[in-house]
Amino acid sequence: MEKIDRAKISALIDGELSQEEADLVYKAIAEDESLRREYEEIAKLNGELKSYAQKVMFRPEVTFPKSSVSLNIPIPVMIFAILILRLFLKLISSIIGSCLEIIVLGLVVTLVLQYLIRVSDQERQLLLNR
Repeated sequence: MEKIDRAKISALIDGELSQEEADLVYKAIAEDESLRREYEEIAKLNGELKSYAQKVMFRPEVTFPKSSVSLNIPIPVMIFAILILRLFLKLISSIIGSCLEIIVLGLVVTLVLQYLIRVSDQERQLLLNR
């Protein structure tokens, strides 16, 4: 019979052994008092570690501020407008430079994101009110 060590017991607790191997380890634990104590100690430490990990786990809560800008423009129209604006900005950037393009594009992206956040807030409210 193969010698059962801490690594094998730990693998058993973590569910890393095949059913056949697990049965052999369980049988050895049942027959040997020192292995049983080892198993109980490792299982206890494993439980404490998982419990501690749950307590300290980082669970961010992301909230977005309410948008003060209200746009009632359908998303496909918004995307089309962005494409037209992008073409217009390409024309301007070839004349003036890329700084203006970056500024205007940043403003447009901000407006689009605010619109999408507002739409998702409305959808969330509709789902909550069902």
